[in-house]
Amino acid sequence: MPGAVEEFLRIHENLYVDLSWTLVDRIAARGCPEPRWVGVVEGYPDRFVIGSDAVGPEMQVGPLIERIHPFLDALSSSVQELVAESNALRLWFDR
Repeated sequence: MPGAVEEFLRIHENLYVDLSWTLVDRIAARGCPEPRWVGVVEGYPDRFVIGSDAVGPEMQVGPLIERIHPFLDALSSSVQELVAESNALRLWFDR
């Protein structure tokens, strides 16, 4: 799957990927980041954001977001900052 995502990102300049909690089990199963996914995110650092998919008051955002930390830790510090914050601010709030 990372190969297909990378190909889509290469072809479609306006495509962005949400690394929501539903994807964490694929990109960092058992807290171990998948190297191919790390490579795709490092290759397209301005095209990834983190989402929680928290859809109601009963869903706690904190535990959902904590699950992505091992993956973020595998990224370079500049890419971590983009994926964890700057990309979302740029895309959704034009900052």
